[in-house]
Amino acid sequence: MGVSQHGFVAQLPRGPQRSRYYLQCALTDNAADWPEQRIWDEIRLRMNDASIENAMVHETDFVPLRSVVHFPMQHGRLFLAGDAAHLVPPTGAKGMNLALFDVDTLSLALVQALCQQDLSALESYSDTILPRLWRYQEFSAWMTDTMHDAGDASINGNFRQMTARARLDELFDSETAARRHSEYQRGTA
Repeated sequence: MGVSQHGFVAQLPRGPQRSRYYLQCALTDNAADWPEQRIWDEIRLRMNDASIENAMVHETDFVPLRSVVHFPMQHGRLFLAGDAAHLVPPTGAKGMNLALFDVDTLSLALVQALCQQDLSALESYSDTILPRLWRYQEFSAWMTDTMHDAGDASINGNFRQMTARARLDELFDSETAARRHSEYQRGTA
């Protein structure tokens, strides 16, 4: 992950030979604005690492980073889980974890309903999921805003840039802030 005057970049490894990169860009940008060479030049610049080599870019997508929560997460006998119920920006790295929590909670409720004829866990599915989900939505929104605001000041101004950088500094300077961030990353918050 890198934050620079040129914007935000994140690398998410997808195995030993593949990575997904996120590059902050203007909402008006499109694929024509980002040929492969520019992508790699920006990655090197934002990561401050000239040794990063070009590789084939398999896909270029422009994704507005947004959060969505559909609640309640059930309607009658229809239950929503994962991306069908909620989206979080990839900056917080919580989408898969939240989806697995939903499915685990729902599967236990279904087993209880089928094996014990007890519908209480199914009836409270949304109430069980939502408090945790809202905490991680807040964390992901905070992380996204912090990373994007800390970079290019021309987007949101110097004030937001410097307050975002102060939040990042706190993660390194405060044991309490670092511990809390770690709890969110591990999924124990």
